[in-house]
Amino acid sequence: MSEFYRYPNWGVTALVMVTALCIVLQTRAISYSIRRLRTGWVRRVENGMECVILAVLLLFAALLAQVQYGLFCGFLIPSSYDFARQAVFLLAAVLGTTAAVGTELSWPFFAVGAAAVLLPLAEKITGAAYPFFFWQVCCSF
Repeated sequence: MSEFYRYPNWGVTALVMVTALCIVLQTRAISYSIRRLRTGWVRRVENGMECVILAVLLLFAALLAQVQYGLFCGFLIPSSYDFARQAVFLLAAVLGTTAAVGTELSWPFFAVGAAAVLLPLAEKITGAAYPFFFWQVCCSF
């Protein structure tokens, strides 16, 4: 997340606003998904996957809030929430794979791939390109 400190303040604020909009839209999607007819375990797994996507977005918002706090205070805060990021990704991988197998659709695999951006290892591997991948994932959810 240290690459975001190079961005202007308005760019980080715009990304926070896009993330907030995604959180609102994902919450609406969850409420519509829960109101569907419950036909079995596949729908429950899909609802769980929708909730995990919301958790991913909330972690993105927490990480961006940490960057904005660092920019406001004038010092660099190292990226944190490592255990939570890994746990949410693992949950997304399990529920996404189960939902893909149960529904015989491929969209849950794309959600798992997007959740991989949360991993601290992905942040280290992508380096300076991490904000680009972060932006793409926020826009894809």
